Amino acid sequence: MRPEVLIWDDTVHVQNESSSLYFLRLSFGIEYDREEITRCLRLFYEEADISAYIVYETLGDFDVLLRLWVSRRFIIDEIENLLREKMRGTSLQEVEHIACRTRSHWGKRERYGLPPRGEDDPLIVGDRLIDAVNRFNESQFEKKTPVPRPVGTEELIEGGVLFPISLETKGIRFFVLFDRPKRGGEVARRDILMRLTEACERIEANWRNAHPDPPDPWPTGPQISVYSGTGTMSDFLLMARAPHGDFHEFASAVVFGLRVIGLGDVYQMRPYTYVIADRMFWDFREERVSVESAEITEATLQSPESDSLEFKATFAVNLRRLRHDGSRANDPLMRDNVVKAVCGFLNSPTGGTLIIGVLEVEHEYAIAEKRGQGAELLAMLKAEFKYVPPVDGDGRVLHPLPNGAIGVQHEYEEGGPYADADQYYGALRDALKDNIDPNPFPWLRLAEREIGGNRYAVISVRPAGKWCYATISTEKDPQFFVREAASTRAAKGREADLYRDADPRVLNGLRAPGAG
Repeated sequence: MRPEVLIWDDTVHVQNESSSLYFLRLSFGIEYDREEITRCLRLFYEEADISAYIVYETLGDFDVLLRLWVSRRFIIDEIENLLREKMRGTSLQEVEHIACRTRSHWGKRERYGLPPRGEDDPLIVGDRLIDAVNRFNESQFEKKTPVPRPVGTEELIEGGVLFPISLETKGIRFFVLFDRPKRGGEVARRDILMRLTEACERIEANWRNAHPDPPDPWPTGPQISVYSGTGTMSDFLLMARAPHGDFHEFASAVVFGLRVIGLGDVYQMRPYTYVIADRMFWDFREERVSVESAEITEATLQSPESDSLEFKATFAVNLRRLRHDGSRANDPLMRDNVVKAVCGFLNSPTGGTLIIGVLEVEHEYAIAEKRGQGAELLAMLKAEFKYVPPVDGDGRVLHPLPNGAIGVQHEYEEGGPYADADQYYGALRDALKDNIDPNPFPWLRLAEREIGGNRYAVISVRPAGKWCYATISTEKDPQFFVREAASTRAAKGREADLYRDADPRVLNGLRAPGAG
């Protein structure tokens, strides 16, 4: 074993943490107190809620390069202002940034002859494993003492979700910036990105062909990642690492390989190369925030619904049909109710928790009683779910009736529409992924909780980084659902526009269009 850290694929941060990637470079005056700079930066990370960062010390006009994953609730002006405020104890002079996306990563599996990662929710990782990786990284970087990788990480490494980076890796890191293109527009950006990506992959491939059978090609071989975005630093950035002992040869291959792809002739873009001073990192943290479902207790199941708490009795079985004809068939209207509730939480300012397996008996009783079927409802609940309503000394039902904590196991045990729990939760996951656009799983966590002998499906939802729309069986077009008090409803037309304008979402460091 050797001391190492595990770095998550950039896609994980984008999808699962709702974060944006920023590079910032900082220049300082004559006074350059490394220890004080580190202390102030860590205050900044804490204030800005930054859980993943890498700090490089650089040579040249700028002294420090930061690679940060920043919550999308911040825009770059807020980040820079907060940074300057926390760095007042230093001689910070200039700050430049680029808010960007990863266009090509050195860890791309195809570059190593491995099949691409599958698309069946490969990035949804359990909270226990996330926490284990966080603890592993902290102990490795702080103590430099090799310990076994956490159980479950090998599969993620093979799948290209985690990358092991040895802290003993030898090599020289550098980065390349470019002049802004003289010809702009989306077509030009796509062309530039295509040229850069193809050139970098060709440079890496040529290097490996000329240096066959390196001792450990992944990840100690040559590395180049391509980023694009906007900011005061540049619109395009390459991060690279030259193999040990081959810096000049590899850096020359990169620079001259970039000069022959036409960026200078067509776009007047000159590359500028900067060397990173430290072999690995000056400071480092690679932490994913685990998103455990909200704490659920028996008291929670009896709480009234609110703007952040919703109950659904079932995902598939219609209890009214069960009462009338004993049917436990899969009813798409029940699925629609779950999809609408989740979509409403995604679009709300605060998110919320949906618990499946709890029936609001008082509400359902009022509807049944209007038809003279209140006693029939209570009899069915007692027979099917052992629900016993409170009564007075004369046997009269007392109101309000407590919620029916019936659980979801009846939907996948004998007689239910699903064969087992795996099939049930697979169908629930598919219903959310297939009927909410965009894919909602970056902003929610699905878990099962057992309380009082029953099992409940708990969906914890954060406000989405994008506006979400749900497709339901009763409507032809996708609907925009919002949370209003303790209910979910569709907002349309001007009302939907006003709702979106009042609660702007932040995407990739920029306000969403129309957000003001």
